[in-house]
Parts: sequence; C-alpha cells; structure tokens
Amino acid sequence: MSIPSAPPRPSRRRSALAVLALAAAALPLAAPHAQAAPRAAEPPPLKIYVSPDHGRDTGPGTLKHPFRTLGHARDHVREINRDMRRDIDVELLSGTYRLTDTFTLTPRDSGTNGHRVVYEAAPGAHPVISGGSRVTGWTPVDAGRTVYKAHVGDLDTRQLYVDGALETRARGPENPPGFSKTATGYKITDTRLDSYRNQSDMEVVSKWGWMMMRCPVQSISGTTMTMRQPCFHNANLHEGQEIQNPTWLENARELMDTPGEWYLDKSEGELYYMPEKGQDLATATVTVPRVQDLVDLDGTRDHPVSGISFRGITFSYSTWLAPSSDDGLIEG
Repeated sequence: MSIPSAPPRPSRRRSALAVLALAAAALPLAAPHAQAAPRAAEPPPLKIYVSPDHGRDTGPGTLKHPFRTLGHARDHVREINRDMRRDIDVELLSGTYRLTDTFTLTPRDSGTNGHRVVYEAAPGAHPVISGGSRVTGWTPVDAGRTVYKAHVGDLDTRQLYVDGALETRARGPENPPGFSKTATGYKITDTRLDSYRNQSDMEVVSKWGWMMMRCPVQSISGTTMTMRQPCFHNANLHEGQEIQNPTWLENARELMDTPGEWYLDKSEGELYYMPEKGQDLATATVTVPRVQDLVDLDGTRDHPVSGISFRGITFSYSTWLAPSSDDGLIEG
C-alpha cells in the first residue's frame, strides 16, 4: 500500500510574497473624490515701511513713501489689525530710530486671527533702535583744555559713550581714608567735601565680598556726611553684610581727575567730560542714553500682548536710573 507523499513546503520568500499580496489586496482603493483638497496658499504679508532719514509720518507707509517714526507705524497698525487675514510686516529701513520715550506695545498692537505683526529689518537694511542722543557743542572749561562741557538741558543719565565706548562717571580714589560709619551716615576727616557743589548728586559706592551697594548722599556739613533714606537704613539691615565705609565716592564735578571721566550737572543742564588721549570732541560721537526701557510689552494676564515679533534689529543706548532714587542700589 503506497502512501501519497506530502506536497512540497513553500519557501519563506514565496510565503512572504503571498502575505504582502493578501495585505495589498485588503487595502481599500481610494476614490478620487476622497483625496484631501489642496490647502489655500497663505497670502503674502502686508508691508509697511519706515525710514528715520527719508520718511514722513504724513505719507502712506509704502516703500517709496515710508513713515518716519516707529510710533506712527505702530498707530497705523492699530487701525488695521482688528481682523487680520494675513501677517503685517513693519519693514524698518536703514538708519537710527531715536527714541525720546519707551516704545510701548499693548494688547491693541497684537496680531489677530493667528497672524503676526512683525517689526523687522527690511531686506539688506541695518536699523538701530536707540535710546540715546548725540551731544555736540563742546567748549573747553580750563586754559589747559583738559575738561570740556556741553549744554544738554533737562537730562538724567548714568552712562556716557564716546565713539561707542562706555566712559566712567567721575569718581574719587579707592578706599578713601577718614570715614567712620554712624547711624545716619559717616563721620569724615576730609572737610573739603563740605565745599562740594550738588552734594546730593554724589553717591557712596561700598563693596563688600560679592556685594556692591550704592547709596546717595543727602548732605555734607563739616565732618558729618548724612546719607539719604531709606537707602542707608536698608543697607544696614543684613546683619554681617551691612554697608561699609566707601570703596569710592562717585558723581561730583570735583572728583574729575582722570581722562575718560565725566559728570552731569543736572541743576545747570551741563555735561562735563575729560577727553582721553587722542579723542577730538569736534569729531567724536558722544552719546548719552535718555531712555531706560527701549521696548515695553504692556499686557495683563487677561489681556496679554501676543503675536508680535522683532527680527534683525539692533537695540542700543539705554540708561539705568533705578540706583539714582532714594532707594539706591542694595544687593542681597
């Protein structure tokens, strides 16, 4: 009795091909009408142009007739951004956009409907948003022409730049002798300080370990230096880290003795500077920052500022006035 032989076993390759064929056969055929519709092309951004050198705020804000100021461009955006259908690009052409106050953006300046308001450098442009202004009209103060002054009017600043380099506010020598701390300031032995003008402009700078405190002087009478409050009170609250004797005195006309130092007499609106070797104030670019915050996004949790971008812009020359207040600068 013969037993029929078993059929030959298919190879692994043929089995795999069969599985793939069955899987392919099980896939549904996509009907032409089921394909996703092509997405509509995003419309190009609306362009608004600004030029600080060639623009006019009475113009239409086009490339040929740009606006002149950032503030006017922002106000124009407020008129057209309520129901945006595309991005709005505020194109800044080359030049320096000098601010006299903070450039403030509120929820009214936000992008809407998922679109953005973009403040950016125009192609190939190099715009600078600056909080500083140039000082000119320097005249020598002394016969040796070592100190010069220029009228700057109503100005408060803690920084001065000459050809882009930060210079030093007038200061005395380090660790001056003859100071003993009291409850309200210092006892001093150098009675020449009593004759300083604008005593309340002067600051005591005191370094201790990793801390550096700045407290303004209230007045100087004879051998008594009275410090302004609440700065001096607060500077003595940290036990073991209280303010010490001055590391140096700063911001008095009488302290100018080194090239590169400057002093602002706010009472007279006069700026004094002792040029460094090789500096010619007739040709040098002297800049004083007038604005502390260049840009402020002023929103709240319920009404935030959103959908705003900045691209390719240089921000320069902001001052920092907080240490000039009655609170001074107390670290720690």
